[in-house]
Amino acid sequence: MLRSWRERVIDWAADAPTWLMTLVVAASVVVFTCADLYSGAEVATSLGYMLPISLAAWCLGRVPAAVTATSCALLWLGVDIKVQGSALDTTNELINLTVLFVVFMLFGQLLAALRQRLDQEHQLAHTDPLTALHNLRAFRSAADRELERCRRYGDPFTIAYFDLDNFKSVNDRYGHARGDELLRLVAQAMRKGLRRLDMAARLGGDEFALLLPGTEELGAVLALNRLLRTLHGLRTARNLGVGFSVGCLTVLEAPESVDALIARADQLMYEMKGSDRGSVRHEVLGVRRRDKERPRRGDDASSA
Repeated sequence: MLRSWRERVIDWAADAPTWLMTLVVAASVVVFTCADLYSGAEVATSLGYMLPISLAAWCLGRVPAAVTATSCALLWLGVDIKVQGSALDTTNELINLTVLFVVFMLFGQLLAALRQRLDQEHQLAHTDPLTALHNLRAFRSAADRELERCRRYGDPFTIAYFDLDNFKSVNDRYGHARGDELLRLVAQAMRKGLRRLDMAARLGGDEFALLLPGTEELGAVLALNRLLRTLHGLRTARNLGVGFSVGCLTVLEAPESVDALIARADQLMYEMKGSDRGSVRHEVLGVRRRDKERPRRGDDASSA
């Protein structure tokens, strides 16, 4: 399902670089100050300052929101003094400035606190508390996005499932604290060598997954062999009695659903456990589309 233009704007604002959003906030302050100045005293434009304060609070944080709120209040005062001239009532002006400053500041701080709380809740909802990797919910959501890209544009991607062979024996012999430590060490090893757009996730228990966007068969084999070398080195260095079985699925043509994709990768992993533990079973799903058959990314922009 395509996102609406509102969702795209919100996502862009949330992910934009700090310097860019700072320029946007500053430019919007200037625009509303000029509007306030040239509209005259009869037109109330003070609410317009809420826009730059909102942008600063939502995208930049509490301190930038406070600075923007203070700047907007002082600019409003300057404009009001210039517009009223000799008719200025100092007492009323100070009262108005105080009220406006308090409203601007509270609005900005409350909005910044709301954004911080939402980010924390999102982090908790999508992060495994033991390893700090992504959890199953986050993995499914990311896999769904890659599936949609593959379906629409032919972009390949790879997912890999693996778990720890004989992990139960670690818990039984050394206790769950040692098992938890092992899971954290595996998570650290998974993070090494990943690109920024790759995802490592813990699905539950001793099962983990990787999502490698834009990765075809050769890249997937290289990445997984590198990961297995790291994991085997960890096992040797820590004298751990566990192994690693990996099921890998490179997707060139999208299946019906994320569930079908995950089920096949999981099946490959368990097939490996039953035959040759400690290595990778790799499968390619579909045939690579020709470039001329792939739709261009801008062709359907108007349908949003």
